Amino acid sequence: MKFIKSLESRKYTKVIELLQSRPSVLGGARLFVGKKEERKNMKKIYDFICKVEVIVAQVTLVSMIILIFASVIARLLRNPINWGVDMATFLFAWSCFLSANFAWREEKLMSVDIFVKNFPEKIQKYIKLFNYFVISLFLIYLIIFGFRLSYTTRLRAFQGIPGFSYAWATLSIPVGAILLLITTSLKMRNTIQKNSPQLSLRRDI
Repeated sequence: MKFIKSLESRKYTKVIELLQSRPSVLGGARLFVGKKEERKNMKKIYDFICKVEVIVAQVTLVSMIILIFASVIARLLRNPINWGVDMATFLFAWSCFLSANFAWREEKLMSVDIFVKNFPEKIQKYIKLFNYFVISLFLIYLIIFGFRLSYTTRLRAFQGIPGFSYAWATLSIPVGAILLLITTSLKMRNTIQKNSPQLSLRRDI
């Protein structure tokens, strides 16, 4: 046991001497550790965004369903909720885009791969990358179009909610497209580096 401990101590001593004699090696090690810590921090931020996204998507969806049901009952009682439809539209817009990103991230969207799955894995990889590239271009267009639409509708108010700008609903387009673009970029990275896009994006960021 003493002999093994002496060997271990000598090994660590040589490593320390190497780092001290070569500052470039020490600097590279520090840079590697720094990047690793930076990736951990980015992963924490991304996990937090994903959790908030899911919560907001759930709240908006449930609130929309309750509001529509309440509006129907109120109309039957001849006491309609004038702002019910407008608020449901607002909630529906945000729920759609946030839920779409969650489904895209967790591989829950429907896909037709009856032909693609018969190709070699290398060809499947290139097809996926091409699909992600086309999706990214479309999402970039949505981001630009969404911000323009939000700006042009900033002075328009909901009919049943005076003072509530329509831009709050149209902002769901660029915000949702940004989140979808981030998810698509991570899928592209996983496909290129690991060739396993089915892995959880939240684990591999």
